[in-house]
Amino acid sequence: MLIMVLDARGRIVHVNETAARGLGYRREEFVGRTPWEMGLMDAQETARSKKRFRQMIHDGVHAPVEVRLRTKQGEWRNVELRSKITPNKDGTIDRVIMTATDLTERLRMQQEVLRISEQEHARIGSDLHDGVGQIMTGVASLLDALENDLQGEARQSAGRIRELVQEAIQDVRRMSHGLSPAAVRHRELGGALQLLAETIRTNFRTACVCQTAGDIRITDPEKQMHLFRIAQEAVNNALRHGKPKQVKLSLQRHGEHECVLKIENNGRSIAKDNNGSDGIGLRVMDYRAKLIGGRLQVQNGRRGGVCVTCRFPCA
Repeated sequence: MLIMVLDARGRIVHVNETAARGLGYRREEFVGRTPWEMGLMDAQETARSKKRFRQMIHDGVHAPVEVRLRTKQGEWRNVELRSKITPNKDGTIDRVIMTATDLTERLRMQQEVLRISEQEHARIGSDLHDGVGQIMTGVASLLDALENDLQGEARQSAGRIRELVQEAIQDVRRMSHGLSPAAVRHRELGGALQLLAETIRTNFRTACVCQTAGDIRITDPEKQMHLFRIAQEAVNNALRHGKPKQVKLSLQRHGEHECVLKIENNGRSIAKDNNGSDGIGLRVMDYRAKLIGGRLQVQNGRRGGVCVTCRFPCA
């Protein structure tokens, strides 16, 4: 547990030994400085943190938030931050007590679970393509030969069976590609998103446009995979629940150090279940965004539809 005590202007007056040691500083280096002067956060998170601090001082309320803190050695730690204000007798602010729980190990384990899951998806997709798919292709060839040897109603029945088998082959192919998207490995993220848009147009007869900035290069394959899965899950949710007439994918740069992946549709707005909790698909997308240091936002459009936005750091 990391503990910091700040005054009403955000200057640190106390920090516990665990926080100092965990962030790589001596306790004396914190006193009299603000967390922003210490460089504990990147530029975007610093701006958001200052805004949250001003709102907390004004309203007295601060909801828990997950942030990334940078150690003196340049490493990043994921923490859940909670704050509490202690007032003076006259009601003015005396101190702000901030506690942070280190989530780095938990997120690392989540990332490992997702990595193993991706491996299993790839294995199942490969088995479907190379095993079941090949067998069904052979069956279709045999049915084609049988159809040529038959006459009358028997020939028509064989032809109908062959058509059904070919439809099943296409379904197996789509499933195998969805489970093991080789496009991400061979085309990079921009090309994979373009292929996803083409799949939406072809397989689901739904209009889809894809706009990607040419100056974005993401070299980390796991980061590319997480972003592609976020886009894929958002698209699947839209097609399954929203019944949109149009889907739009975009990957754009926002400033020097941030990029934005956005998936928009004009279908039905998203609704929460009876318990008020988001579905597992949304939670997995949120986990994926956090694992790459990003933030996920899901909003209903003013005129219907849903917009899924993932902001993430990029060079």
